Amino acid sequence: MDLGSDLHDLRERDDQWPRERWAWRARVRANPLAYFWYRLGVALVGALMMVGAALTGWLPGPGGIPLFMLGLVVWSSEFTWAHRVMLWFRRAFDWFLGWPDRTRHLFYVGCLVAAICTWYGLAVWHGIPSWMPAGAAAQLDRLPGIER
Repeated sequence: MDLGSDLHDLRERDDQWPRERWAWRARVRANPLAYFWYRLGVALVGALMMVGAALTGWLPGPGGIPLFMLGLVVWSSEFTWAHRVMLWFRRAFDWFLGWPDRTRHLFYVGCLVAAICTWYGLAVWHGIPSWMPAGAAAQLDRLPGIER
């Protein structure tokens, strides 16, 4: 993967944008103390988003994935390494979208099977969680190897 060409394309697009839009950033970069605090603030905001992604990842729905990507975007606004990681994620996502529909659907089924097997293995190992509703727990008791 050649990340350099993507960075070059982004720099060319940056050069086409009006300079006034980024004038505040130039003023911050000109002052070393302000620049230090600005970078620290960007790092903290991005880190908070990453921690929030880890905390909400277990919730139904997309969970922490959008929050994780948003934290990466915040970091990539100031840190080159984060920008390269974001470009890698974008390239990987575009590659995934380029898969034929059948392959993508098989991938989804494989992920679902892996999640079910992981859940079943944890249920065999730890038993049925105490927070599980009684009706669901009664049904799960019927599965082999799972105990309360």
